[in-house]
Amino acid sequence: MRRFKRNAKNEEGRELIPAKKDGDGAMPEPSFEGVVSNRTFSRREAVGLTGAALAGFAALAATNANPAMADMAGSEATTPEGRTADKPDKAIKELSPVSSREAGANRFIPGVGNITATAYLPGPSSTNNRKYRLTGLHLTTSLPAVVQVQPRQGDNRDFGFGDQFAVQVITTAPDSIVVVVRRLDTDGGWGQNLRLDLFVVDPFLNP
Repeated sequence: MRRFKRNAKNEEGRELIPAKKDGDGAMPEPSFEGVVSNRTFSRREAVGLTGAALAGFAALAATNANPAMADMAGSEATTPEGRTADKPDKAIKELSPVSSREAGANRFIPGVGNITATAYLPGPSSTNNRKYRLTGLHLTTSLPAVVQVQPRQGDNRDFGFGDQFAVQVITTAPDSIVVVVRRLDTDGGWGQNLRLDLFVVDPFLNP
């Protein structure tokens, strides 16, 4: 900013032009008209530029106040270990035991607990990594000691299929178990009548 001297001249020695007064000797109202880069802006243009500048400052202040907001759009959720979190799973398909009788405890073995053995038929699937809920259980705990799920060909006959499967237990509850079936030899679905054999050791005192 240039400083002005008392003799009504600036540092370059130029005379200052006194402000005009109206007929009553009062100072005129401030004008929005001005000159920027040798261009005169009207009142409407000046107001528009002022509004745009204020909006820009407000957006900048909001971003600085919460830097995480700038990265929210298009970002992927991560786990505490820094890995990209999986997208929400597709709908879980519920399966009932192949037996007409629900899969209650088949036998109690002293020192071990209740033994439950049953089977489910998920059948063919058009996609891989299918999630199933195995229902109809009557376990005494939500965290059984042993849960084994064996993928098996539903028809007791050798068709020469090269399918290979893996099954992972996701959650357990007294009335159901959620598992994910993954085909390993190819990243796709399967056409065979797949069967899942379930074996659960459900002790009364779970270690």
